[in-house]
Amino acid sequence: MVLSESSDLNLLDSSVGHGEKYDADLELPWVRLNPVREWFLSSDELDVKGVRFFYRRWRSEADYLKLRVRVELRDRFGDKRIAFKCAKRGNDVYLSRVKDSFSVLKRLFVEKDMEFFKLSDKERKTRVLFATLTYDVKRKRVQDAWVGIGREFHNWMRGLRKKFGHIRVLRTWESFENGYPHVHALLYFADREFRVWPDMREPDGELVFRIDEKREFEGWHSFVDIRAARTLSAVIRYIQKRVMFGTDRNGDEERGDLTMALCWLFRKRSFSLSRELARGLADLIRDMRNWAHQLTVDGRILKVWEPVGRPGPLEGANPCVWFYELDRDLKPVDAERVEVSSREP
Repeated sequence: MVLSESSDLNLLDSSVGHGEKYDADLELPWVRLNPVREWFLSSDELDVKGVRFFYRRWRSEADYLKLRVRVELRDRFGDKRIAFKCAKRGNDVYLSRVKDSFSVLKRLFVEKDMEFFKLSDKERKTRVLFATLTYDVKRKRVQDAWVGIGREFHNWMRGLRKKFGHIRVLRTWESFENGYPHVHALLYFADREFRVWPDMREPDGELVFRIDEKREFEGWHSFVDIRAARTLSAVIRYIQKRVMFGTDRNGDEERGDLTMALCWLFRKRSFSLSRELARGLADLIRDMRNWAHQLTVDGRILKVWEPVGRPGPLEGANPCVWFYELDRDLKPVDAERVEVSSREP
């Protein structure tokens, strides 16, 4: 059974006792986002624990997209039906894709790691800053903060570009325990360098690097933290961890899943790139993964992938298996080695 109406959640809410509402062992229909949004966003106070509960159930449910793989030759063709496990925010397919995307992203920035300054340098400068933008809880409700934070971040970046010129951006969201969002962003300045100085005033004794122009970044409505980046790869890894797990805090599954859940609820992209980075990333990934091809002049075998129906549960499937052959009983297959029997057209 697929959860298709918010009334299904209403039935759940009225049929369990206090403290049992989000019991992981509860029998639930197959979770879908639209009824979850309708249910939780209709309340003045957002139940963040409830959102996280349904996100985890949704993530754990393996949806498969059925595909027909058509192989064409000059004078014959063949096909085979397979099922491919869909990427869901936080599941194993998603994590694999994010990891691949960030490995490509590093190649877009630099061919080898870039070190902007050394600790031994007398004059330290950097073109890359790391910004954290928090959210004052007195300004808006949690749900209103999530709805508007993308527009507010865009306006903040527009102000920075007026001051500093061209800036490349890699941005991600994170949630506090109370559900309010904050922003982490890598800022790469094409036309400006910043003088850097060490700061040992951190509560945990961590050595960080600051810049004198911090006030130039305070066009944000709440607290702004600016740090100078010493190496580019370190900052990309820092953001990659948040995109993959919702937080950079090792082992903090509750906070990480809350970030993932609220991004899911409000349909927020896990991370975004400035236009030229996004275009370059898309081109590189497209070169690496050719999902559909056209027939070559010399008649070489090519695969064409055609979706069949909508994604959904696959009866009898092991969620740890990403690909299944559907022409006979479920049979795990390697998508890169799909063998297709040919026949005369």
